[in-house]
Amino acid sequence: RTVRVCRPMRGRRRCGFGDCKFAISRLNLKIANMNSYYPRSAVALLRRSLSSYPVVVVTGARQVGKSTMLRHELQDWQMLSLEDIDLREFAQTDARGFLQRYPTPLIIDEAQRVPDLLSYIQTAVDNSGRMGQYV
Repeated sequence: RTVRVCRPMRGRRRCGFGDCKFAISRLNLKIANMNSYYPRSAVALLRRSLSSYPVVVVTGARQVGKSTMLRHELQDWQMLSLEDIDLREFAQTDARGFLQRYPTPLIIDEAQRVPDLLSYIQTAVDNSGRMGQYV
């Protein structure tokens, strides 16, 4: 679908830089069902890894659905994002308290934002010996 935002100026379709208020913009709108979930081939590997390892790391390109997959497949797990500035600051200043406040099983999205947290997680999983504690 094309949406006409404004009128053409002197026969031009667009001004080229966007500073002309009479340029025409075309916007292709794709209505998506935001509740749709497309199964990922990585789900089977995720499940196997959770039964074999205490910590599983999910990596991949931006915006490919890593967090969506985890949210959908591990619905009974608590999910925290370290993009949240307050959570990130808590994890940075008191990693031990952070892990005590949020018990396992736990998904820590954007964990790379607090690299020192991983050492505390390693200590916690070494002491417990349980599989499938953190993603």
